[in-house]
Amino acid sequence: MNIQNTGGVQGPQPVQPNRAVAKAYQAQTTPKTAKVDQAEISDQARFLEKLSRLPEVRTDKVEAARAAIAEGAYDSEDKVRAAVERLLDESL
Repeated sequence: MNIQNTGGVQGPQPVQPNRAVAKAYQAQTTPKTAKVDQAEISDQARFLEKLSRLPEVRTDKVEAARAAIAEGAYDSEDKVRAAVERLLDESL
């Protein structure tokens, strides 16, 4: 008995993906450029931030120093030098 051409089945065939499925897969695997948010901080904002980190002003001490200066009792060389040095240390 001799059987030929049994309906076109000819062994394994390569799988051809559906074009829509292939396009969707490619869209998922293709790296996309991500948008990045940016913010610029002005010099004024930086200055205000530094000011916010300064210690509280002790108004009672300031008023006492002003009164002593007005009376002439604060003008010693040592007090002025110490005040200037502290002021410079705190500003740096």
